[in-house]
Formats: sequence, C-alpha cells, structure tokens
Amino acid sequence: MTASSTKPQEFSAEVREHYEELPYPYCNPETESKNFYGLDGMSLDAFNHVGWEGKRDLRKGARILLAGCGTGDMMVNLAEQLVDSDTQIVAIDLSTASLNIAKARVKKRGLTNVTFHHMSILDLPKAGLGEFDIIESSGVLHHLPDPNAGLAALASMLKDDGIMGIMVYAQYGRMAIYMIQDMLRKMIPEGASRPEKIAIAREFLTLVPHTHWMTFNGGMYINDLSWPDGSGIYDLFLHSTDRAYTVPQLYEWVEGSGLQLTDMFGPYSNNSLYNPDNYTNSDALRHIFASKPPRERFAIAELMHGAINKHYFYAAKMLKKQAQLSDDMVITFGPMQWLFDKFVPSFLKELSKVPVGAQVEGMPRAISDSPLFRMTKTPYSEALLRMLDGKRSIGSMVAALMKEDGASIQTIARDLNIFYHELANAGLVFLRHESIPPYRTGPEMMQRVRQHVGNI
Repeated sequence: MTASSTKPQEFSAEVREHYEELPYPYCNPETESKNFYGLDGMSLDAFNHVGWEGKRDLRKGARILLAGCGTGDMMVNLAEQLVDSDTQIVAIDLSTASLNIAKARVKKRGLTNVTFHHMSILDLPKAGLGEFDIIESSGVLHHLPDPNAGLAALASMLKDDGIMGIMVYAQYGRMAIYMIQDMLRKMIPEGASRPEKIAIAREFLTLVPHTHWMTFNGGMYINDLSWPDGSGIYDLFLHSTDRAYTVPQLYEWVEGSGLQLTDMFGPYSNNSLYNPDNYTNSDALRHIFASKPPRERFAIAELMHGAINKHYFYAAKMLKKQAQLSDDMVITFGPMQWLFDKFVPSFLKELSKVPVGAQVEGMPRAISDSPLFRMTKTPYSEALLRMLDGKRSIGSMVAALMKEDGASIQTIARDLNIFYHELANAGLVFLRHESIPPYRTGPEMMQRVRQHVGNI
C-alpha cells in the first residue's frame, strides 16, 4: 500500500469540505471482520463477462482505477478478490478523511495491493498514472460541477479494450429526495453549520407526512438514514452539488465523451430493471417493446418502473461482444453467491410442484425494486440448478446429464439455453472460461479476513 502527496484540484471547496467532515459512506474499520461489501455488477466476474467475453483472467497484469473510492467499499471487495495477484489497484479520492478510513481498512485486512492518491477525477489526465483496463466510479460524477469534464477525464484513462462501471443518480426515483432538498433550502437559516443542518433534517424525518413521496420509497434509504454521524442524511438531503439523469440523458452524456454505453444493470439485477417486459403481462405491449432498440426499451422500462433511483451502466471505447454459452465456459455467480444459494432450495421445491412449461417466480435478491425472477420448468431445469456450482464447465454438465439420463445433446442444449438466459437476465450469473480459476466469493473473502484479523 502506497500513497501520493498530491493535492486535489479545487473544483468545489464545499464538496471537498463536506467529505472531509463527513467521510462517505459511513464505516468503522474495526468492523472489517463482521461486514461484507459486494456488488455483483462491479465484480471481476461481471467485468470479465462484459469486457472480455469471460475469457480474461484479471489476476494477471490488469490495472484497475477506483475513481472516487470514498471510504473503500468497492476497493476492499476488489482487493480481496485479487489477493496474491499482480493486478494493480489505484484508488483516488478528493477527501483525505475518506482516504484515511480506506487505508485503515486495507491495513486491518492485511491487503497490500492498493495504491492511494489524494486527487479529484479532474486531476487524472495530468497525473501520470497510465491507462487502466477497468475503471469503477460509483456515486461521484454526479457531484461534479461539470460531469461532462469528469467523464471525459475517465475516458482519457481507459485502455482501448477496457471497460468502465459507473453509477450516477436516476432522476425519477429521486423525486422525494429533491423535494426534501428544496424544502430544506427554504427552511435552514443562512450560515447554519453541518450539524445544525442535519439536526433540522432529522426533525422532519422523525414524522414524514403520509402524503409525501418519501413514505412510498423511503425504505431504500433506511441504511443511509441510520448512520450515527449523519453523513447519510447530509449526502441525501443537503448536498451542495447533485444532479440526476434519465436513460436518454445517459446515452447523450456517454456518447458525448466518445464512449459507448455497453449495457445497463441494477446493483443485483443485471439489466432486468430496464426490461419493460418485466412490468406487464400484455402481449400487445410486449410486441411493441420488441420493435424498439435497446436505448428506447431501457427508457420505457425506467418510466414503467417509476422508482429507479440509481443508474448503473458499463461504458467502453469499442463495441463489446457478448459472452456466449459454449462447452468450455463456466456459469458463475459473482461474489454474492450467498444470495444465489439462499433462493435455490425454495426454487427447487417449487419447480418440483409444477408441470413442464410452467414458471416459478420469486425474489432472489434482497432488494425491493428488482422485478420478480421467473424460472421456466423444463425437463432438465431442476438438474441444471442442482449442478450449478460456479466451477463445472458447461461441457461437463451436459456430459453428466447425457450419461445419467441418456438425453440427446439437442434437448439438453435447449434447456440449458433457457436456464442460463433466465438466470443471466436477473443478474444472478455470468460466464467465465474454464481455464480461469474462480474468483473468491463473499463467504470465502470473509473467512480470509477473519483469519487475518484473528492473527493480529
């Protein structure tokens, strides 16, 4: 672990001072052995799947930039997946207070594969850090006074075949947030300190009128609102620089920086949030959706959902080919395997009750805004679900079924295609080439951390 002595460009003194006083997100480094931080869409399996058709081992010589690492949730997740590799992780942030917490977390975990730099995204083009295979930036660009300049700066750091994972605010799902922001600006006395502002916001939040939009979707913010230092309240309701995007605005923004928007995804749901088919059973409407290009389908879905509050998306300089099912690929889960494992028994039970061709539905993810997951029962869906371990190649799974049941390869291939695409569309699985060893899952990462902390 190393650090630079550079000072960030003063693009917004208020934003810098905000995060110096209230590092974000709230984190106590002493709890590293108790908490797991994961986001499948920003995992190495996801980046490999989207960026390199599942065929690159990102342990070998990759360079990763965390542009605005904050207190380090994404950083520790990726660094844990890359223990004992020669991949370089570079983490930058505007706030020394946030960086100090991130450094403490790395030290607590015994990680040595992260380099820190105190700088803003706008400093990157002149920082001499070189180009990166992966750039991750969550919750940062929308706080810049000029997000266009920020995204252009990131684009200048991306290798030609690299991939970005970005999160920015979504307009429609933050309606309640912006109403409260406007209300507080009208209420808070001029010159009030940050603690005084937080106290006034807390007073309102103790009893939100039942008519307010916050009562309909405030549950998704409950974790932020509970942080003891008030940093979540300040970031949501009192931030000085905050903008949000609709899907069409995202495309315009990304393409204006010379990039292509490769795909949208939710935190744990791939692009199923952006599939309008998930919000209606009408064949007439689905026929209309099918005639639309992806960007228009995504925009329609955003309007149908009505409460997407964050947009996650991948961007790249060049057109990316999709990973394909083949005998030498492995269907894998990402680090949040425990969520996958949690719903498998219930789905197997329900599949056993219905006839072939019927669908079983449920909520495999522990978030409220994901569409229901639907799995179609086929002759081999139950067997495939039991065999799925993130390690066996597709070829070995097919061979085992042929030997066990004597089925034709065509029948199994048909069922496998349905099985995989339903799981993939829900963000539950990715593809990885069989030559690439599995990345650590969440439970495996936590086991390593606990062993290390116990040995300190």
